[in-house]
Amino acid sequence: MTSLYHHGSIIVANLIILILGLPYAGEALSLHFNNNNYLNWSLLVNNIHDHNKLIYNKVQFQQEDNVELYSTFPFDSRTGYLVVIISSYLALYFNFVGTSYVLYRSYYRRRSNGVSLPMTLRVPMYIAITDLFLILTHVVNISHMAITKTLWKDSYCKIIGGLNNFFQCMNMFLVGGVAVTTFLRVKRGRFFSLGKYDYKLFTGMISLSSLITIIFYKSYGPNNYWCGGEFSDKVLAISSLCIISVVMLVSLYCYISIIREMRSIKIEECFENSNIPEEIAVQRKETNKRIYSKISSYILIFIIQYVPVTIYNIGHIIRVKHYWVYVVCDIGINFGGIGNFIQYTINEGWSDDIRGDTSDSYGLNPTNFRYTYAGGRQSSVNNDNSMNSNFDGVVDSFGIIRPSPQKNR
Repeated sequence: MTSLYHHGSIIVANLIILILGLPYAGEALSLHFNNNNYLNWSLLVNNIHDHNKLIYNKVQFQQEDNVELYSTFPFDSRTGYLVVIISSYLALYFNFVGTSYVLYRSYYRRRSNGVSLPMTLRVPMYIAITDLFLILTHVVNISHMAITKTLWKDSYCKIIGGLNNFFQCMNMFLVGGVAVTTFLRVKRGRFFSLGKYDYKLFTGMISLSSLITIIFYKSYGPNNYWCGGEFSDKVLAISSLCIISVVMLVSLYCYISIIREMRSIKIEECFENSNIPEEIAVQRKETNKRIYSKISSYILIFIIQYVPVTIYNIGHIIRVKHYWVYVVCDIGINFGGIGNFIQYTINEGWSDDIRGDTSDSYGLNPTNFRYTYAGGRQSSVNNDNSMNSNFDGVVDSFGIIRPSPQKNR
């Protein structure tokens, strides 16, 4: 058993070495054909006395050649280059899979139901859209380095760095805006519309992102492994750290407040004063709590996502050039799409029930609707605004149901 375990460990180690060694194949083959000394050394292998000397000279020559070759590159070592490239592509791949899944499910749900999505489905969809823009920008950013081992030229590098910062800010302000809006609804009881297609949320998000991107346009440029904030410029790193910290702290405060509020009191106490059966009122309260719980779960994913990014900014400020700082940042940014996918499947499952309204959708549109109850039970749904209903309900843009103001006058 011990021998089998030992051989299994050797096989796994060799597989890892093989995978990591694949990028060297093209370079090694090029060196072999471009340098006749390599062929001469291979032909002298039979000479046992000269073999060790030749191997030593070969290794020494390769080391000198690599030092001269990589001294012109923006990164410090071939190992760091390979680790950053491989980790970036793996993270991008999983991010793309998760993001595509959420977008497809959202599109399918919207097309099948024929009505707008509730906020519990719009939030992950919006996050997935911003993640998709980040993926596309980072693919363009990192692919040039992977193919040419050089960064984009100055003007192109500034554009890519600016776009990356813009979409990152969009992602932050989107979740931050959702966190504040949800907090005001749960904690303060303030109900307001985000407008058609949530244009108010998008207007604020895009405006702030554009403003920040324009302010720091001089700070974009080449870094060690990609285009972003210039390594010699601390202004953007410090500003990004401050913005991320503020948005994270606000989101964390909102998240904790929402969770505590849901656990301590019953949301939508106004149902107790409405003319509906107690059973239905309790059901609506619990459904509303479930909606807020789902939305707050995406806020938590955002908070986890940007912790590694703060580490990257701190490393940038104190001039840490080690490749692990870039790997941590890459994993953090791409975790957004992965975490969004995981939380989406936890909240919504692996399949959609398109036969009717889900337990937290209420028809999904911010419109007035009326339920008719008979004997304390729902007997039919009347959407013609007739006055024979015992209860008027309003579904706002969050998908939250609350008593109609007309009944509370």
